[in-house]
Amino acid sequence: MKMECPMSYFHDNLIYTQQGTCYAGYEIKLDAYRHKSDPEKFSMRQRATTMLKRTESKHIKILGKPWTQSIRAGAEEFKKTFRGGPLAHLARNHIDFQTNYLVQKVGGDESNSIKKFMLVELKKNLKSKALER
Repeated sequence: MKMECPMSYFHDNLIYTQQGTCYAGYEIKLDAYRHKSDPEKFSMRQRATTMLKRTESKHIKILGKPWTQSIRAGAEEFKKTFRGGPLAHLARNHIDFQTNYLVQKVGGDESNSIKKFMLVELKKNLKSKALER
């Protein structure tokens, strides 16, 4: 089966399609939600709803990309962010405990999630082309 990639070139966050359209791609970072207060949750929902309503345009696309990560590697990276302090060793022990628990519950070291991206179609600026001539 022959498959074609709709992308012909990319640089940093700019993606060029085979049709010559250019998109700017941005990763949507999801914020932790469970530990927020009710007013903060309401505010987050309002911001997300507003953003999604604005993305109903044909010039904006929301994409999900499957992503696999090692649970243990993620925990070790997180532990590197600690600066020390009187409770750092307790935090590291807690992370080790949680890591072992997750690996046991998942049945392996890999976890799956989906990264969300927003692609915004960039319009060609006709004025700049006229000025170039």
